[in-house]
Amino acid sequence: MAAMVESAPSVIDRSRLLDALRTTGERRLVLIHGPAGFGKTTLAAQWARELRATGTPVAWLTVCPDDDNVVWFLTHLIEAVRRVRPELARRELGALLEERSSDPRSVLSALIEEIHDTGRPITLVLDDWHRVESRDTRAVVDHLLEHGCRHLRLVVTARGRTGLPLSRLSAERQLFEIDTAALRFDAGEARAFLVGASELPLGAEDVTRVWASTEGWPAGLRLAQLSLAGREDPAPFIDNLSGRQHVIGEYLTENVLESLDPPLLDFLMATSLTTRICAGLAAALSGRADSAAVLEQIADRNLFLHRLDGDGGWFRYHRLFADHLQRRLSYWDPDRVRDLHLCASDWLARHDLLTEAVDHALAAAEPERAVDLVESHAVNLVNSSRMATMLGLMAKLPVPLTESRPRLQLCVAWANTGLNHTEQVRAAVRRTYAAIEDSDLTPTQETEFRVEAELVTATEQLHTDQLGEAPKLLPGHIEHLSNPLLALAVAGVSSAAALNRFDYPGVRQWHTTAVRYGRDLPSFALVHSNCIAGMAAFEQLDIDAAATHLTNATATPATDSEAAAHAAALAGALLGDLRYAQGRLAEADELLTAATAGPRKPVSVDVMVAAYGTAARLAALRGDRDRAIHLLDAGDRSARDGSLPRLAARITNERVRLGLPIADHVRAALLHRPPDPAQPVRVRSAIAETDRDSTIRLLLADRSLSAAAVACEHARKLVRDIDAHPRPRDLAAARLLHACCLRALGDDPAARTAAAPALAAYRRHGLLRLARDAGPGITEIIADLERNPLPH
Repeated sequence: MAAMVESAPSVIDRSRLLDALRTTGERRLVLIHGPAGFGKTTLAAQWARELRATGTPVAWLTVCPDDDNVVWFLTHLIEAVRRVRPELARRELGALLEERSSDPRSVLSALIEEIHDTGRPITLVLDDWHRVESRDTRAVVDHLLEHGCRHLRLVVTARGRTGLPLSRLSAERQLFEIDTAALRFDAGEARAFLVGASELPLGAEDVTRVWASTEGWPAGLRLAQLSLAGREDPAPFIDNLSGRQHVIGEYLTENVLESLDPPLLDFLMATSLTTRICAGLAAALSGRADSAAVLEQIADRNLFLHRLDGDGGWFRYHRLFADHLQRRLSYWDPDRVRDLHLCASDWLARHDLLTEAVDHALAAAEPERAVDLVESHAVNLVNSSRMATMLGLMAKLPVPLTESRPRLQLCVAWANTGLNHTEQVRAAVRRTYAAIEDSDLTPTQETEFRVEAELVTATEQLHTDQLGEAPKLLPGHIEHLSNPLLALAVAGVSSAAALNRFDYPGVRQWHTTAVRYGRDLPSFALVHSNCIAGMAAFEQLDIDAAATHLTNATATPATDSEAAAHAAALAGALLGDLRYAQGRLAEADELLTAATAGPRKPVSVDVMVAAYGTAARLAALRGDRDRAIHLLDAGDRSARDGSLPRLAARITNERVRLGLPIADHVRAALLHRPPDPAQPVRVRSAIAETDRDSTIRLLLADRSLSAAAVACEHARKLVRDIDAHPRPRDLAAARLLHACCLRALGDDPAARTAAAPALAAYRRHGLLRLARDAGPGITEIIADLERNPLPH
């Protein structure tokens, strides 16, 4: 929860420790660590207040157990930053709220870069860091500390020293620690607190005895102060403190509670079960209409209830105090504990606080209710791209209760599809089929579930570049699907399958179907279908239609979601590929850069081919060779991580074009590639044709007649293979490369003859940039044709 705790009025300033903090300079990390109740949060709050007073914004994040989910932690962290610096991380927050970001490092790097570019310092406080155990979440803070700029400093409070790169920071003199010994109140601070701030009528000896009994433990002193208030003779109470240091927390809490009116004590116990409390929730749990006033009264009396700053009337009990209240309630009335958890779950669910509602249903030993809650929200979570939230909630639920529910398993499959978790998608689909077999479904329900299972499988195959034919159930049942989003997805997958078998009329037919089903859906729903239609038109050299489809895919109204904006940016890579071919380089650069600028990564191989391959070629053309190499390296990683041979082939091809080194085994495989038959499927043909293009260029780089002759044979076969399908764009490129091979053999007339129709096609459609990329010697061939045009 990103919220700053207000200091209680009776808390004294820790001047001794604040003086130490003022000497930290520009050290990247201040670590305040010690056991519970040692005033870590209070000291951090006082330091934050001082920083704010000097003009430094302070972002405050109190860590909760759910922050072990790295996406949730990143979301909370960026919300905390934007609370004090709203101009920062707008794109990163939107992506995380939609929760499709798969690389936390890119989110952090973008945030660090924005902070650095503004030149304004900001301090980030992470309170209760010890609650994080996840290696991924700890890696986030490690990344901030290792790569953060001088304008970003962290203050961390924790019960220990784990989960932070302390050795490295200490060696670099970037660490400042305040430990348990420093946090203990000394005798003077104890007197200032008990006598000065709290105005207790204690003598010097009494103060010393209380201080010695509590060993300077701030929480113990606070509890003693509450128990001593109003006592005419403090001596008996102080006498009973002696020798009780190990049980002082429980003892003093009991003494505080026993002094309260029963109705107030009952209110405290009833409202202590939730991690945070507000007036509405308190009223539901306690049955008291005056809950807002009671909460204010408790906070004003410093009964361990802290206001959560800026959180709309939310409060939080001190954790030790709440734990004891809960134990006391469990002892007195165990049945009521369950009822209160159910009540909290109901209230939280009605107010769209789903995660907490599920937690309380489980605490009430009502796992079926928890599963029902998640299932009732699952479709909405997936449709709103909150994939990590969906999977995080599923991780809380008992597996035997979720495996029997096909709807839940399908939503798990969709969520993992959005996060590119291939194996998890397949496992969820297998569980879906098993659940269908074991469920008492109507024939219509069973068919819809089976269609959707095939659809999510096909979508996963599309993302991993393995889609062949569309599953048989999909086209035949599209008219019977009750959910138009599913029908639209079926049309999209069927269109992609048609493109994969070079069925261009089929692509157009399925796009028309998609438009029909998407008529009443948000405009971005047609992004995928427009992309498929645009790629098909580009391959057919129908440039006007390609531009129209791809421009429509990138047009996202401001009212649409961040997920829609991201989808449009990815579609922009395909439009950027077209603009590059048209020679509109500035526009192409802007579109291609946007596709990889955000925290999310492209999931479509066609998008990656443009975003990394075409973008690298453009960067090199504009003289930025370092950026070209960076893009190719990123493309290599994506191809390797996702096992994407089509992308790998394109990245290798761009390296060959730029004269960059490639691995010896890759070079050997290309130069000794056996003859292979023409491929009837677009994905496989793209791999084969791209590799053959690379082979030809490597041979031409040898500059020998024997190598040129071998290259010429490869080029002839490339032309024949492509000519087997109506692909005029790729055919023109193959003919020009063949012309380059002929020229390398010294046969200039044949080179002109081979190049002329391809150049005419490119010129007719405004794609001369592609002609100039054709291969070595193309500039001379073009100039020769201009001097000596072929007769018509």
